[in-house]
Amino acid sequence: MSKYVLWAVGGAYLINGLVMWFLPLWWYETVPGIQQMGLYHMHFVRDIGIAYGVMGAGLFWASRSSEVGLFACVWPALHALYHVAIFFDRGALLDEVSATNLFLIQLPAWSSVWAAYRVHRLPQHQS
Repeated sequence: MSKYVLWAVGGAYLINGLVMWFLPLWWYETVPGIQQMGLYHMHFVRDIGIAYGVMGAGLFWASRSSEVGLFACVWPALHALYHVAIFFDRGALLDEVSATNLFLIQLPAWSSVWAAYRVHRLPQHQS
């Protein structure tokens, strides 16, 4: 099951990264809560899209190298921690921004950390 989690999150990250690269304004205008976090900046959106693409590819590669899978979780986990701080800085509001944070940042990041750790620690037939 762990590999399926890595593939699902990796696929979502790859798609997100590609959309951020090729359709940065559409991404900014469409993803819930993004506009509330600040002004549009194409360079910034594309930079983060590159990070998502690389991490997505790394999560796919985790089935061949569990170390790559663990490494591919570093940026999303740090990004998620930063967004926890943002959540509290905003007064722990339960709104569109916090829902986006939970479902599009926190859950994928921490589920991929869990899955990458399991793939790394368990024998091949159990992961």
